[in-house]
Amino acid sequence: MISSKSLKYLALFVFIFCIQNIKDIDVSAQNSQEEGISHQKWKEITGDKNYTETYKEIKPRKRKDRKMKTPGWNFNGSKSFVSFLLGAIVVILLALILFLIMKYLLKYFDEKVPQKNEKISFENLEENIHESDFDGLLKHALSEGAYALCIRIYYLKIIKALSDKDLINWKKDKTNHSYVIEMSGKPEGHHFVWLTNVYERVWFGNALVEKPQFAILENHYSDYLKKITAGEA
Repeated sequence: MISSKSLKYLALFVFIFCIQNIKDIDVSAQNSQEEGISHQKWKEITGDKNYTETYKEIKPRKRKDRKMKTPGWNFNGSKSFVSFLLGAIVVILLALILFLIMKYLLKYFDEKVPQKNEKISFENLEENIHESDFDGLLKHALSEGAYALCIRIYYLKIIKALSDKDLINWKKDKTNHSYVIEMSGKPEGHHFVWLTNVYERVWFGNALVEKPQFAILENHYSDYLKKITAGEA
């Protein structure tokens, strides 16, 4: 047996179906009535005259095929722009590399070669050890009795000689301690350490050096210079 709940759903479905069909029938009848009234009025207005004309068959016009313009980038123009941009980047990079190379070379030669108008004096000896006339400066210092300055000139002559023999890597901003480290382990490294200590005590420590003491120290510096020249340092 069918339950009462099922019957209720079935009755609701039939009711909705009937209402929908009635609405469709009313709409169709209304449309038919409007068409009939319209046709009848037309007869009254026109007096049943025939206004129909025979028209020539109109040939369809041929349409020219037109390419649709698609929105977006103009790829030809884009390729040209990209090529130009890449070329510009390459030129800029090459110019930058060339600038850095020139800057490095100028700095390198500026450190190695003194300016033509630059006077090498006792104050800037350490900045121009490869261009200084140590023998002339030493002669002048001895004539003045400046024995501390003579010790300094001898020490810088040693630094220059070691650099010329590639025993140390000379740079004007390096300390004497750096050169001591570089000379450690060399045959006469201990001798260089002793000469460095003497120089620093005399020049920086203001230790008094008279002519007799200078004569002894001069022999040590001269002997070490001879060993460097002979390849024994």
